[in-house]
Amino acid sequence: MEKEQDNKKYRLIPVPKTGMYRVFYTKNVISPSGKIVANYGEYGGLVENDESLSQEGSCVVLGGAMVMNGAKVCDDAIVCSKALITGNSVVGGNARVMGSCVVSGNTVVKDSAIIGGNVCITDNSMIVGNAEVNGGAIINNSVVLGNAYISDRAIIENKSQVKDGASIIDSARLSGSRISGDAIIGGNACLINCSAYYGVKITKGNLVSRVLCKSSDENEDTESEEDEYIF
Repeated sequence: MEKEQDNKKYRLIPVPKTGMYRVFYTKNVISPSGKIVANYGEYGGLVENDESLSQEGSCVVLGGAMVMNGAKVCDDAIVCSKALITGNSVVGGNARVMGSCVVSGNTVVKDSAIIGGNVCITDNSMIVGNAEVNGGAIINNSVVLGNAYISDRAIIENKSQVKDGASIIDSARLSGSRISGDAIIGGNACLINCSAYYGVKITKGNLVSRVLCKSSDENEDTESEEDEYIF
C-alpha cells in the first residue's frame, strides 16, 4: 500500500472549512516533451477529490486554479493561474487552461486547445484541435475546433460552430451560425443562423439566415484580394 502511494504523483491536503483539497506533488511531473510542469514538493491548486485530477499522465492543477463539482483534468493537460473548471467539465489532451477563465456545464477542452484571459465557456461546449480562446470571450453551447481563434468580447452561442482558421474577434456575436475557412467576423457584427467561409470578412451589421462566401467561380483570379462583406 505504501509502495502504491509512492508511485502517485500527488497527494491531497484538506483545506479547512472549504470541502476542498490542496494538491501536493510528491514527485516531479514531466510532460511528454520532457519539461517539468510541477516540481516535487510543490503545492498546486484546489480540487474537490482524487477524481478531479488524474494520477496518470502529466496533467496538473497549479497556482490558484480550482477543479470542482464533478469536473476532471486528465491526460497531459495543464490548468493554472486562477482558472475554474466546474460542472462535470473535462480538460484533457494537451490542453492549457489559464488566466481567470471559467469552464463549466459539461464543457470539453482537449487536444492542443488553449484557453486564457477572462473567458467563460459553458453549456456542453467543445474546444478542441488547436483552437485558441482568450480575452473576455463567452462561448455557450457551441463548438470551436481546428485552428479557430476567438478573442476580445466575442460571444459564440446557440450551437454555433467555428472551425479551420476562422477568427471571431472584437464584439462580434454568433448565434446558431457556422464559420469556417479563414473567415473573420469582428467589429460589432451579429450573425444569426448564418454561414460564412472562404475569405469573408464581416465587421458590422445584423445578418440573419445568410450564406456568405468568396466567389467559387473557377475563372476568378485566385490571387485576387479577398472579398469583404460589410453590411
